Amino acid sequence: MNIIDQLCDEIRGYKKSRTISTALHFGFLSTIRACGNDVSLDELGSKLPVSVSDDWLKAILNVLASIGIIEEYEGRYHLTDVGIDVDNNSDLRSFASYHYYCFESWQKLPEALVSGKPGGFHHHRLAEKAFCHAYLMSMDRISISNMSFLEKECKRFLKGNIFDIGAGPASLCRHLANQDRTMYVTAIDLPEMISTAQELFSVPENFEWVAADFLDWTPHNTSDAVFCSHLLEYSSPNRCFHWLYKLRSFLRKGGYLVLVMFLRGHVSQDNLNLNLFEISTGLNGIQLGHIQTQEGIQSLLIESGFNVTKIKPIPRGPSYTEFLVISQL
Repeated sequence: MNIIDQLCDEIRGYKKSRTISTALHFGFLSTIRACGNDVSLDELGSKLPVSVSDDWLKAILNVLASIGIIEEYEGRYHLTDVGIDVDNNSDLRSFASYHYYCFESWQKLPEALVSGKPGGFHHHRLAEKAFCHAYLMSMDRISISNMSFLEKECKRFLKGNIFDIGAGPASLCRHLANQDRTMYVTAIDLPEMISTAQELFSVPENFEWVAADFLDWTPHNTSDAVFCSHLLEYSSPNRCFHWLYKLRSFLRKGGYLVLVMFLRGHVSQDNLNLNLFEISTGLNGIQLGHIQTQEGIQSLLIESGFNVTKIKPIPRGPSYTEFLVISQL
């Protein structure tokens, strides 16, 4: 394939992406299985959680068949072995549901480029319970895929009184709080996220949800450790020091700041993915997000008064290449 044909495929790639994410978001595969994995077009349409015209439904099923997820024989549809594996993969289904909603932010990219103003995608979507649900479940599944690594690497630093800032599902801290009842976790996020998280996840008595913007939040006491998973990427370069200084104010002297974050490296494909992620963060808030280099975050932490003890890559999971960054005040 020459470069022109390849670029044409990339340009129309959203068609296949949107079809697959929509089918998984609305549970097409699960509905086929619930019907005995043998269903006609009319039967499937009557069982789906949304009303879909036969023409649209058949076209979507044809796409799923072309990539080997379903098969059609004499007007009846069933999942292939691959389709069953896909339907059993809760990580993939959660990931697809989140990206079903993300499509809107990418539609607003031309507007953002022309006006210089972000579309405010996340803040707009936070009013929708379904979006918060999809986002939290997707982030939880990604965290769970690396839970054994994170527990091993973070357990000795996350002890005592812990603040989980921009907590989302607070997957790691909920897990650790269940394992160690001597620690106490305070998980802080925006009100819409917290209310949905409270509905989705059970927590032990030594865990507390707090609805607040961390930049405006003042705790009663300092903590032994602060944990942040993918928070700093949403800060603009000129505000990152301010964010770090705010996180520092939450910590006692000698306490630990534990970060899970994307960092730029030297692998071209990862940098491509991170650039795409950075474009999407630019549509999510008031200012453009920014992904640091390893050297950059180390310098910022030192400038903010921290001693960096570890910068370590996290095993590759459903997300892009992530790093664990641990520093001490």
